[in-house]
Amino acid sequence: MAHGTATNHALYEGPDGRWHAVGDAVGQGLHREGTGRLRDARGYVTDDNKLPPKGIDAHAERGQSLDQMPAPTSPDQLADLEAVRAATLARAEKQDTKNEIWDNQVKPLIDSLEQAGLTIDRNTFGSANFKDELREAVPNLPRNLRNAAVTAAADYAQASQALVDASETLGVAGGRFIGSLLHPDGQTITSSDGTRGVKGTFDRTIYDGSATPMLIIIEEKGAGSTLGVSKVDDPNNSGPKIIAQQCSPEYVHHLLQNDDSLAAALQADPQLYYNVQSTIEGSNGGAVKCLLVHTSADGTVNVVPHLLDPGRFRRDTIRIPSDEGTQ
Repeated sequence: MAHGTATNHALYEGPDGRWHAVGDAVGQGLHREGTGRLRDARGYVTDDNKLPPKGIDAHAERGQSLDQMPAPTSPDQLADLEAVRAATLARAEKQDTKNEIWDNQVKPLIDSLEQAGLTIDRNTFGSANFKDELREAVPNLPRNLRNAAVTAAADYAQASQALVDASETLGVAGGRFIGSLLHPDGQTITSSDGTRGVKGTFDRTIYDGSATPMLIIIEEKGAGSTLGVSKVDDPNNSGPKIIAQQCSPEYVHHLLQNDDSLAAALQADPQLYYNVQSTIEGSNGGAVKCLLVHTSADGTVNVVPHLLDPGRFRRDTIRIPSDEGTQ
C-alpha cells in the first residue's frame, strides 16, 4: 500500500501484480498507472471509481458492493424505474443538442479561432474563461467570425447547462428508484425530488424502522458527476475545518448536525425525530447507512455503499438540532 499517486490517493498491489485503488474491480484486466488513471491492455477506460483530487483531508471509503438487487415489483418501484428511463432519454436529447451545436456551429470556426490564439476544447468552450478570452480577441477578429463565435459560445454554454441539469435530474431519479427498491417500507424524510440540489444538504434521507432501525443517506449522481468536497468540522479535533469528501464519515457527521432541511423535517415530527436520533446514536440498536447512487448515461443505476468507520464517524457525539417540541 506504499504506492502514492498524483491524486494523493494510495494504491495497493493486487494479486494480479498490478496497482489498484480501494473500490476497483480487480481481476478484469484493469489497473492503475502511477498517475492513478485506469486502463486495460488497449488503453484508458471509463473510470467509475474516480480518484479524489489532492488536498482532501477525509476521503470516502467504498464498502462491499451489494451481492444482488431485488427486482422492482410494486407500482411505486415500477413508476420510479420508468422515471429513470424517461430521464435517460431526456438527457440523451440534451447531449444530442450539444453535439449538434459543436458540429454545426463550433467546428467550422476552430481553425480560424485557433489562428487568433484561442484554445478550443469541448470541455471549456462557452465557459466564462473562454468568453473572457474571446472578448479580448474580438477587436482582432473579422466581423463575421466574431459574430459566429459569440453566438456559438452562447448556444454551446446554454446547451452545456441544459445537459448538466438533465444529468442532475437523472441522478435524482436513480436515487429515488434505489430508495424505493431497497427500502420499500422506508419513510423519505428529505429528497431532491422536483428541486435543484442544495449545497450543505443530503440528496436523500430515508428512515426505515420495519426491521432493525436504519437511517439511509443517499448521495445521488447523474452521468459524469462525481463526489464533491466540503469544509466540515472534524469530529475528532475541535480545530480548523477540514476538507472532506461526500460520503466520508466526517462529511456525514457534519451534515447530520448542519443539514437545515433534515432538521426542519424532523422537528415537524417529534416521534420521527426521536427515532432518527436514537438510530444515529445506536441506543435503539439501529444503524446509519450511506449509499452513493450513480446513474450512468445509458440509465444503468449503480449502488456503492460507503463505510462509516466508527472512530471517524463518532455517532455518539452527533446531535440533530431540535426545537422545544423535540427536546
